[in-house]
Amino acid sequence: MKKRYYFLIPLLLIVILAIYLNQRVTPLSDELKAEVGKAYRAEHKVALTWDDDSFGWSGMARYYGTYGDAVVYAFDANTCDVTNLEVAGEDFWWPNGFSIWVYHDGEVMRLEEAYEQEILTKRNVKKIARIHARYVRRKDFGH
Repeated sequence: MKKRYYFLIPLLLIVILAIYLNQRVTPLSDELKAEVGKAYRAEHKVALTWDDDSFGWSGMARYYGTYGDAVVYAFDANTCDVTNLEVAGEDFWWPNGFSIWVYHDGEVMRLEEAYEQEILTKRNVKKIARIHARYVRRKDFGH
C-alpha cells in the first residue's frame, strides 16, 4: 500500500525546485549594467552604483530582475521622496525614500509607468514586490 505513493516524491521535488527557481533573480551582466547606468546617468545626471548583494550603504541600485526586455532595479537614497508605493495592488515600502526604476528600450521610467504602459504585467509586479519585501527584511527594518 505504501509503495503506491512513492511516485509522488519526485513530483514533489520538481514542484519545490520550480518554486525555488522562480524566486531567484538571474544576475545582471556587466554589459547591461553599464547600459542601464548610462541611461540613468543621462536622465538623472547621477552615476548609478550597483549593490551586488552586499546590502550596502544608501545610494546604491539594487537589481530586482529582468522581465522580458525590461530591467528592474530599486534605488535607495535619502534624496528620493517616496517611502510608500502601490502598483498593481502590491505595496512597496522603504524607511528613508526609494524609487523603483525600469530600463526598457533605452529609456528609464518608474515602476508604475512601466506597469501603466503594459511593459510589466501584474504577475511581474507581484514578483518584484516579493523581491523588494525580502530585501527590506534582510536590511532588518522590521517592517
